[in-house]
Amino acid sequence: MNLAASALERTWVYRAWQAPFAGQKFVPVLAHNSMQGVRRVLDVACGPGTNTKFFAGADYLGIDFNERYIQAARRRYGRNFVVADVRNYVAAPEDRFDSCW
Repeated sequence: MNLAASALERTWVYRAWQAPFAGQKFVPVLAHNSMQGVRRVLDVACGPGTNTKFFAGADYLGIDFNERYIQAARRRYGRNFVVADVRNYVAAPEDRFDSCW
């Protein structure tokens, strides 16, 4: 693992790196979608919960394989986050999501 990848494993480094453009990266999604009709969201590769605030009114599940990111997201947002590799994650049959990000 190179130095940059190793540094980004730290939640505070990732959040600082994302800060200048975190809001802007979601602008195209908001421009073409109404978040008001979204009931359930699966946020794949959610990191430390960067997009969580956009889904305040929805039942939300964030998935990331970085345990530090998930622990930080749980502390910060108090929402449902799971440490998992999405390539191997299997949702329960009754779990259906309106949107995946």
